[in-house]
Amino acid sequence: MSRERKKDRVPHRVAQNGIIQDMSKALDHAIVDVELAFRLLEFSIRTLNYFELGAVDLDLFGQDTTIKLDEENLTFNDGHFSSDEMAKQTAKTAVGASFGISAIVLDDMFEATDRDRDPTSEDEFYLLWTLIYSVRNAFAHGPANPIWVIKNKYQRKIELSIAGRKTAIDLAALDGHGFDYSQIGGFAQWFGIKDRALALIGS
Repeated sequence: MSRERKKDRVPHRVAQNGIIQDMSKALDHAIVDVELAFRLLEFSIRTLNYFELGAVDLDLFGQDTTIKLDEENLTFNDGHFSSDEMAKQTAKTAVGASFGISAIVLDDMFEATDRDRDPTSEDEFYLLWTLIYSVRNAFAHGPANPIWVIKNKYQRKIELSIAGRKTAIDLAALDGHGFDYSQIGGFAQWFGIKDRALALIGS
């Protein structure tokens, strides 16, 4: 049975990153993390797009580079991005990594609401959380090659309507299969899921 938040409850005290703070502050931090993570995802997708368009000067981008830091100098030799294919593959990996991060911080935001998971609920809040948690687990079990790992009680069908666009996902059928963005409706739908999650949690 789920535990709903009470409007007049006494704030809990939780530990996050070694700092004791009340639950409302934890949720505020989680929301900021979500916005930053999706900005990173957008940046990664934009970068991949520019590489695919051939709009990046690979000779300049992949040249010998020395970065002066406070405590040391960091040097990258040329040759790592000497071809379009090599650069595109790396950019695709960056998109996957940032996508996985976005799923992790979305799940953290739901946890910061101080509710319990309820994968059997038909409430939109829990439907979104169940999907996000399942995506998070896929990347947790294989960041470079995500695999759907759906626990028994999460093996269900989910139907969502995000910004007027309906998506039906059978998590039981996906269990054990490789993750593909199209399975959740694509990147645009994922950004819509983020917006809807923020709206639900902020209401």
